[in-house]
Amino acid sequence: MEPSDTSNPRATLTSFLESCNELYDCANQEATPTDSPQPFLPATERILDCLDLSGLPSELRDASGVESAVFLKEVLDRIELPRDDKIPGATSSDGVPVSRWRIPGTRLTIARVQDGPREGAYLFSVETVRRAARFYSAAKQLPYRTEGPKVSPGFHERIAALTKRDPKRSADTSSPRGTLTLFLDSSNEILRSSTHRNTSTVTIPSIYQRR
Repeated sequence: MEPSDTSNPRATLTSFLESCNELYDCANQEATPTDSPQPFLPATERILDCLDLSGLPSELRDASGVESAVFLKEVLDRIELPRDDKIPGATSSDGVPVSRWRIPGTRLTIARVQDGPREGAYLFSVETVRRAARFYSAAKQLPYRTEGPKVSPGFHERIAALTKRDPKRSADTSSPRGTLTLFLDSSNEILRSSTHRNTSTVTIPSIYQRR
């Protein structure tokens, strides 16, 4: 359960990609969901380590964070990523601390947290997490890249295949099946909302709205 390295933009991007690939591999090996969440939890925790979820209500952070991560990974697997030596560390070449870094050619941003319990960590920014579904909607027609870090082809579809085994809508997160069903259903709501509505905000899925 060692946490992700988020000490600089380069480390955060690497940690995020590797953790998403780990979750993808777990999903591919899970032919039939079981009652044990153990294969999924370590990768999920490391994924969430890389995201600034402070802009979300606390009760939404885990589920919304995972669904945003799936969308972000699908985008990152379709775009050219810079070489490691082109991604900044915690300081620039002249010793100035790096406060934020945007992946070239995108709006995906990794920023240094300025206060709170994650102070000093470099995380995918609040705005990047919030707009993940919209970024995926814009990029999903692109082919997967063939060079650079490992990709997870069909990541979203694989999750869908697992959750179709139990199509009943549920907020149960005590098992892989319940958790995956929850975040896939809600992410599909977000994607439909961002695709079909020309608004500046994304609607929170009904399953997450307070009663």
